[in-house]
Amino acid sequence: MLQLRSDLKDWEISRDMMGKTTKETCKIIKGLRTKVIIEKLCDGWSTIRKESEELGWVISNELLEEK
Repeated sequence: MLQLRSDLKDWEISRDMMGKTTKETCKIIKGLRTKVIIEKLCDGWSTIRKESEELGWVISNELLEEK
């Protein structure tokens, strides 16, 4: 099972995933640390979303790790 890398801070993932590190984007990343669905999209990329939502984000596989 994939999850966000535990060795990276929320602001580091926010910077790489969204291009900015605001309070709001860091709050989104914090929410993506639990109960998420991660699906492979294409070479080097995946999608990540909360279980309760239909929309999500594209994320680099470099920001993910096996649980």
